[in-house]
Amino acid sequence: EQAEGSTSERTISKKQPSCIGTTFETAREVFRLANHYFGKSLQYFLMDGWVTEHVRILQELSQMYKTLIFWEKDRKRVAAMLKRRVRMLGPVVDILNPKAYV
Repeated sequence: EQAEGSTSERTISKKQPSCIGTTFETAREVFRLANHYFGKSLQYFLMDGWVTEHVRILQELSQMYKTLIFWEKDRKRVAAMLKRRVRMLGPVVDILNPKAYV
């Protein structure tokens, strides 16, 4: 038995996300549901007053897109998802004070 964090374990985790299903259809359905509720969460946890929570939600959304990209075969859709991730997280870099949040 190999130790946790071994090379083969890391290789497996790079090949297939372990937490979103075993097919594209399952992953897409989980994504849609989570995306809906994270969107509602962002309406409550606004950047003004809930900075940490707001940023964490954006990070989770970005990670969901990253995970869904694993299953996507259409390069144009992959490019669109990558652009969404940049549009989502890019402005946060300019807004946050590095002295407070780094």
